[in-house]
Amino acid sequence: MKTIEEYRLDNERLQAEVERLRRRLSRKNTADFSEITQIYRQLVNYLSDYIYTVRVDNGRAVETIHGPGCIAVTGYSSEDYARDPELWYRMVYDSDREAVTLQSSQALRGYDVQALEHRIVHRDGNIRWVRNTIVLLRNEESELYAYNGLINDITAQKESERELLESEEKYRSLTNDVLESSRVGISILDADLKIVWVNQAYMKYLGVEREQVIGKDAHLLVEAHLAALFEDSGEFSRRVLKTYADQSAVERFECSIRNFEGLIERRLEYWSMPIYSGLYTGGRIEHYTDITEQKRILDEVIESERRYSQLLHHLTDYIYSVKVKNGQPIHTYHGQGSLAVTGYTQEDFAINPDLWIEMVHPDDQDNVREYSRLALLGKTVTPFEHRIMHRKGALRWVKSTIVHQKDETGEVMSYDGLISDITELKEAEERERLNQQQLLQAEKMATLGILVSGVAHEINNPNNFIMLNYKMIDKVWHAILPILDRYYNENGDFVLAGMPYSSAREKILDLISGIGKGSQRIQKIVSSLKDYARQDTGILESQINLNDVVETAVLIVNNLIKKTTDTFTLDLQKSLPVVRGNFQKLEQVLINLISNACQALKIAPKAIAIRTVYDKEADKVCLTVTDSGEGMDDQALKHIIDPFYTTRRESGGTGLGLSIAYAIVKDHGGELLFRSQLQAGTTATLLLPAITLNAEVIK
Repeated sequence: MKTIEEYRLDNERLQAEVERLRRRLSRKNTADFSEITQIYRQLVNYLSDYIYTVRVDNGRAVETIHGPGCIAVTGYSSEDYARDPELWYRMVYDSDREAVTLQSSQALRGYDVQALEHRIVHRDGNIRWVRNTIVLLRNEESELYAYNGLINDITAQKESERELLESEEKYRSLTNDVLESSRVGISILDADLKIVWVNQAYMKYLGVEREQVIGKDAHLLVEAHLAALFEDSGEFSRRVLKTYADQSAVERFECSIRNFEGLIERRLEYWSMPIYSGLYTGGRIEHYTDITEQKRILDEVIESERRYSQLLHHLTDYIYSVKVKNGQPIHTYHGQGSLAVTGYTQEDFAINPDLWIEMVHPDDQDNVREYSRLALLGKTVTPFEHRIMHRKGALRWVKSTIVHQKDETGEVMSYDGLISDITELKEAEERERLNQQQLLQAEKMATLGILVSGVAHEINNPNNFIMLNYKMIDKVWHAILPILDRYYNENGDFVLAGMPYSSAREKILDLISGIGKGSQRIQKIVSSLKDYARQDTGILESQINLNDVVETAVLIVNNLIKKTTDTFTLDLQKSLPVVRGNFQKLEQVLINLISNACQALKIAPKAIAIRTVYDKEADKVCLTVTDSGEGMDDQALKHIIDPFYTTRRESGGTGLGLSIAYAIVKDHGGELLFRSQLQAGTTATLLLPAITLNAEVIK
């Protein structure tokens, strides 16, 4: 923005040009008049701001001079204002006149006044926004003899601000609509554990109205109303209140609501976690997920699997019989199905009578012997599961069911055993357990994404004000700088903000510049966080420069890097072929690799290096993340990408990060390799195929 002095010089130059045109007009004929008038109008139209000067005598305005630019801003010329001294006041929008009058009266009384934004009615009838900045002029006796005013047309800026506010309002409305219509019951508690918000699903599941719970103490609500709804009210109350007592705790459990007839009406999954940032820091967010249908389907699946298993058992099970005399086995018969289950024939068991126990897994042999002892004594033995080693060396799970045959006196004559191969069932249960843990982790990450996006939005709002105020401060400083410099040249050094003006001048410039740069950095970080938290389509068809992925990932985890190491280097090849894939998923991989590298830095030197390079011979883009951390032994390296394998479980590691990263890289047709040595650090290498050798290079 121009300073007042610059506007004054512009005004003088414009007046000189006008005088030159008038002299030319006196020498030219009437035909030239139209041309000169056109030139003058063009000069005036280029001005979007203008200066006016008010001469003051004893606190009263005695003369007001409006610069030529007034016609562009207000539609009125200097002559219009000269003819109608009250025009400047009447063109002010009705509801803004009081503020304008106050600013003018304070200026006439010699008070320094803040710039004022207000509306005016343009000559064409449109409403415009202007900013009126007043600079007081004093004589050598410090008496006010005039003041200059700078009128800036800020209509476009105000329109942009209005559009921004409307956009933010639409975003808030959309967020509220999404949460309000969610099928998950949600309640938000503040730091005092008072309920501040619930959605429709919460009210539906728990049978309450919003006005009944908002502002209520969550402890009292649980004890007085909610606990009574559930099948095990004591357990529900105990577990929920436990999280209130330890607000850092995360709790998750299933609970059931019974109706008046005592039947289960709805099954819910309760999940609660602390809120670490934002408006309700120190509070909690609670979820009630309706899993009734999910449980019904699961029960049907279990029943279906049970029937299927029964049918399968008829094909893979086998029966053995043990004859008993005086509590001792005297003969054992193994059915033909033994070959399918164990790999051993009837003849093998006949040749080696101890084979039945030798094939049992060593860790299970004591339990199997105990069950056999009880069976020989005639005790009721429930079906039991154990492991055996198949003849081919494979580990298998079997279930043994024993039925006694007794005489009239109750003595055991024999017992029959049914051996069922349940290996596939055990593997399915293990897969289900792993899938369930992965699902829980995914839900946590999804909720964390919502919170991150909300936090980023909350940060963005005040940062916008910082950005706007920084620009205004910068303009004001540059506007008053010539005045301060002139005062310094005329009167010598003086104190400003506790420092000599000669020293403070450049420092203040640096401070203002630092505010702008810092705000821009906040804006960039917030934008990256919102992009990272945003749910994407998962399509792997974008052309991606891996350097861009590195820079975005480093920005997101920059705080972790700074806290972990002082030796962080980036070596990114400038001309790097693009790869085909999904930017957000590759960013997730790199964030995981960098985080692991930071967590591995336990001993000096604590260094991390990231490098990208194009392997022309293999036609692959290569990215490496190298740390000088504690490294891994061969055993850990062998299992590093196994789901849920982690060496940092006590510090919160889930063992899913590298497993997920490995799957993402495989989906991209790439490789994820690791090289490590104890006390010598680890290098993770990501290899992705370039689109073509001659592909367009993104610089």
